[in-house]
Amino acid sequence: YGKITPKEVIKIIIPEDENAPKPSLIEEIIQRAAKTVRYGTTAVKIRGVDDILVRYAKCCTPVHGEPIIGFITRGRGITVHRKDCQKVLEIDSERLIEVDWDLKTPSERVVRIKVDAMDIQGLLVKMTKVFAENGSSVVGANIKTTKYNQAICFFEITVKDLEHLNRILRNLRKLDGIIGANRVSMQQQGGRDQ
Repeated sequence: YGKITPKEVIKIIIPEDENAPKPSLIEEIIQRAAKTVRYGTTAVKIRGVDDILVRYAKCCTPVHGEPIIGFITRGRGITVHRKDCQKVLEIDSERLIEVDWDLKTPSERVVRIKVDAMDIQGLLVKMTKVFAENGSSVVGANIKTTKYNQAICFFEITVKDLEHLNRILRNLRKLDGIIGANRVSMQQQGGRDQ
C-alpha cells in the first residue's frame, strides 16, 4: 500500500552484511514509514484494516448513505463504488471487499446533476439559490440552450450525504420551469442520462 518502499523491503530480506536483520531494525523501518505516510481520516470503514488509501470511483460518485463496495486496486489502495455501479459488475469479483460508511466521520463529496428546464429568464438564479439555501456549493456548471426554448444544465455540487442530495433535487423540481432534475455520473456528458 505504499507504506514501505521496495528498497526498504530489500534491505530487510537481503541485509547488506548477510546477517539476519534484528527485530528492532524492522520495527524502526515500519515506524519510520508509518510516520511519513498518512492517508488522513476517511469516511469509509474497511473491516480489519486501518490507515489504507481510499479513493472514490468517478464512474458512480458514491455519497454517504448509499450502499457501497470496495475494490482492491493494484498499488492504489481501495476504490469505493456504489453497489449498483455498472463497473462493479465488470470487475474481478475476487478483488471486491465489504466496506461501510463511517457514521462518525463527515464526508462532503462532489456529485454531478442534470437539470432540464425551460429557457426562462431568472431561472438560473433560482436554481443557484436552491443550492445556497441547502448548504451546497457549485464547483462546476455547463449550461446550454436548445432551439426548442429549453436549457440543459449540468452542475457539479457538493453534498454531505444521500439525503442532502435528494433534498436538493426535490427543491429544484419544485421550481416553475424545471422539467426534471437527476443525478448523473461525473463522466456522463451531453444528454446521456443515467
